[in-house]
Amino acid sequence: VTNEWIFEGDYGRLRQMFIAVLDNAIKYSETGKNIWIMTKEMSEHYQISIRDEGLGIAKDMQEHIFDKFYRASHGKTSGTGLGMAIAKSIADRHDIAIQLDSMEETGTVIIFDIPVKNN
Repeated sequence: VTNEWIFEGDYGRLRQMFIAVLDNAIKYSETGKNIWIMTKEMSEHYQISIRDEGLGIAKDMQEHIFDKFYRASHGKTSGTGLGMAIAKSIADRHDIAIQLDSMEETGTVIIFDIPVKNN
C-alpha cells in the first residue's frame, strides 16, 4: 500500500534533519547491522522513525543528545556534536516533535511526529 503525505516546509532543512539522523545511525552502527526507516499514519500526525542496531545511548546521556556540542561518549570521536541539535532545531521550526528512545548495546530510534495539516 502506497500512502502519500503532503507536508509544506523548507526542503533543504528537512533533508538536512533526516540526513543528520541517518548519518548518526550509520556512524554508530557496526558494518552489517540494520537501519530501518518506518512510517505510520496516525489520526493527528504522521510518524517517521529511524531505528538502528548501533551502540545505543546510556540513559543518563539521553536528555542531552539534542544539546549543541554534546556527544555521547562511545569512543567514537568524529563529529562536532551539532547534528542532533540542528535536527531538533529544524524539527521545532516545522512543528515536528522529535524524540529519542535508546538502549545501550541494542540501538536507538529517533521518532518524528509530523502534524496533519488539514486544508
